[in-house]
Amino acid sequence: MSENVNSGLSGASPAKPRDPDELQTPVSEPEPMPENAALGNPAAAASDEQLVRELEDRDKLLGNVRQDPEPEVVVVEKEGKKVTDKFFGSLGLFLLRIVMAALLAVIGWQVLVDQGGYADALTGAGVPANVSGWLALAAGIGMLLACVLLLIGWGTRIVGLLLTVAGVAVLAFFRFGPFNPIMEGHTGFYGDRDLLFTVCAFLMFMLGAGGWSVDAAYRRSRDKRKNQD
Repeated sequence: MSENVNSGLSGASPAKPRDPDELQTPVSEPEPMPENAALGNPAAAASDEQLVRELEDRDKLLGNVRQDPEPEVVVVEKEGKKVTDKFFGSLGLFLLRIVMAALLAVIGWQVLVDQGGYADALTGAGVPANVSGWLALAAGIGMLLACVLLLIGWGTRIVGLLLTVAGVAVLAFFRFGPFNPIMEGHTGFYGDRDLLFTVCAFLMFMLGAGGWSVDAAYRRSRDKRKNQD
């Protein structure tokens, strides 16, 4: 029996020794320290500040000093009121418009009443006879229309330009010529009223109607819409 036991024991395979690496307990690697972990360490923080100061000193020595951009200053200019829109400017241009409108009304009515006489004058100036009558009628109606536009101050610059051209034509073809404009027994010179009226019309073209006009009201509403946009 002892032989069987021994034979059974001897027949069993001997236990295999385990690998030494398997007997060791695996050790986890330490996690990397976060960058801001040095904030809790006074010594590390002091070393970082010293390093920053050294870098700044080096940049100053090399001339690589960083300059913060200056803030952009936006200057908003407040638009002042136009001189022609102020009280005295508006009053002066309004009175001038009234005087010019009154003269145009009188002349335009005279042209319509004595259309034949003015047509003959145009024919004498070189205008064809079949055109002079229609031209006199158009001139009379145009003067009355310009009178109304000047009173309300609408399209004043265009009206001033047209009246300037008409005034220059009257001075060139009817008032000035190969004669002395200063006549005996006549105050001033021949065509002085037409010259003054032409200059006033040119002034209307240059300055406009002023603050008391439809043109000024339209301009103010247009500027208000631009500011809202």
